[in-house]
Amino acid sequence: MFGNADAAWEALRNWVINLNRELAGSGVYAACVVLNVWVGGGGPDGAPAAAPERIAPLCWEVCEYRDRAEVVFGA
Repeated sequence: MFGNADAAWEALRNWVINLNRELAGSGVYAACVVLNVWVGGGGPDGAPAAAPERIAPLCWEVCEYRDRAEVVFGA
């Protein structure tokens, strides 16, 4: 279903990871938060879903600690 977006996603992911590396020590931070779920439901039958309230703490943690350039949220 999302196969045609894979190349674009990988390019974006690599760009953000490299951007974060280049910005290290400058006070600017870049990160990818990968959501391997449908947010709030409404996806195909059997697809994993998560409420925004479950995802928000991870996003907050990424911003607060700034210790990872990529974080994956899975159901």
